[in-house]
This record gives sequence, structure tokens and C-alpha cells, in this order.
Amino acid sequence: MASIDSIGRRVADWCGGSKVLAILLAANIFLSVVLMTVCILSGSAADRIVKLFTLSSDLRIFFSHPWTLATYMIVQLSVLHLLFNMLWLYWFGKFFLDAWPEHSLLWTYVGGGITAGILYLVTCNLGGNSGGMLAGSSGAVLALMTAVTLRMPDYPVNFLLVGEVRMKWLAPIAILLTVLGASGGALVAHVGGVVFGAVFALASRRRPANPFSVSRPEPVEDKRRRVFHPSEEGAENVADILSERRRMHERLDELLDKVRISGYASLSAKERKELDDISSKLK
Repeated sequence: MASIDSIGRRVADWCGGSKVLAILLAANIFLSVVLMTVCILSGSAADRIVKLFTLSSDLRIFFSHPWTLATYMIVQLSVLHLLFNMLWLYWFGKFFLDAWPEHSLLWTYVGGGITAGILYLVTCNLGGNSGGMLAGSSGAVLALMTAVTLRMPDYPVNFLLVGEVRMKWLAPIAILLTVLGASGGALVAHVGGVVFGAVFALASRRRPANPFSVSRPEPVEDKRRRVFHPSEEGAENVADILSERRRMHERLDELLDKVRISGYASLSAKERKELDDISSKLK
């Protein structure tokens, strides 16, 4: 059990300290590999098995398998589809976490996937092209990619041979390649993921948009100062509190200096949590 926990922690650290991102990657990879393997081995029964996980544009099949609106976004039916979607999910999922909390990552992924699936159903049936099926996390991943692009366009991404590239140049190319790689109902589904990501990013614009600028909390006046005649024990408590606050401010300065020099992404998962905890305590 301890080894399983340690593996889980290592995977989460590899995903920027995010359990949500680690679970999404693991679920996609595991279910996709299992489904592709079963389809190869099952022969003629493959179509029936695929229909249990993929989103059919035939409304009769969809209403008898409503859960496929959720399962289709975590299964891929080809190795290349799985590879590229997981690379985008891993990279842009980590970028996303530099601007939003973990729960936003999950809801954006799910919201983008559901929006893409609903638009796929509507388009295929209004266009008289029902009978196809939709599988893959492209719509959900495109929602993350679009949100990241709009939220932090100047985010620097380093490449080994190219050097530093700003997000506003990198992400649109990746989004266009993903969107234009589909056609028909799948193309509309991809556009649905992009639209959801854009709406999410614009709706959350009230929050600070630059992950590299961490605001320094204003010093909070200690309520104990209002006591006009503190006891000796009270004075010691105040001294301890002030000493602890000085220590936290010093540590905060160290973390902020690291962010200014190397960027927020240079912080480890432990340092990010420490930064959040200190900021909350000093508010």
C-alpha cells in the first residue's frame, strides 16, 4: 500500500503536483489501451464494445447509452490519437495550473468535452448525417489550450533547439492543427471545445491574469495591540506572533525572488503550496 501511495505521489509531482491532471492522464491512457486491445481481440464484437464508450450521433443509440457523453472524452481509438491528445493534455494541463486551481482544471476539461459532445449531436442530426461516432479528448483538451492562451498569452515556453516561445504564438498553432485535423461533426465538436475554453477564460478574467506576479500581502494589524495593559504572558505571545510573522515574510521574499528570476513554473509543488499557505496566513 505504501508503495502504491509513493507511486501516486511521484506521478502527481510529475504532473506539477496535481492529482487531477494525473488522474485524467491515467484514465485516458488506461481506458484507451484496454479498449483498443479488446477491440483487436474481440473481432466481430468490436463494434458493440466500442458503442459502449463512444458517442453515437444516432439519437436512439445515444438515449440508450447516455453515459457515453462522459466516457467518449476519455477514450481514444488509435495510438496516434492517444499520443497527441495526452501530450497536449500534459503540457497545457501544467500551464493551466499556473493560472487556475485544480478544480478548475477538472471542470474545464469536463465542460469542454460535454460542450463538444452536445454540438456534435446537434450538428449531425440537423444535418441529416447521424450514424457516426465521436471518441477522444480533443474537445476537452482544446478547452484547456484556449483558456491558457487567452489567460496568459505572454507565458514563456522553452524549447531545446528553438529557445523561448511565447504562448500567444505556440498555442494558436497547436489549436489550429488539432481543429483542422477533423471534419464534419468532429470539426464542430472541436470548435465547441475552443468556445467553452474561451468563455471560461473570459468569465474568470477578474482574477489576476499573470501567474508570474504574486501580490505581496499587506501587513495585518495585530488585534492584540489594542490591549492597553497586556500581561507578561500576553506580551510573550505577541512577541512570538511578531517573530513568526517576520519569519514568514522572509520566506515569502525568498519565494517571490525565485518567481521574479525564474518564473512561477520554476517553483516545485511543495514551494507552490508553501507560497499559498504563507499568503493566506498573512492576509
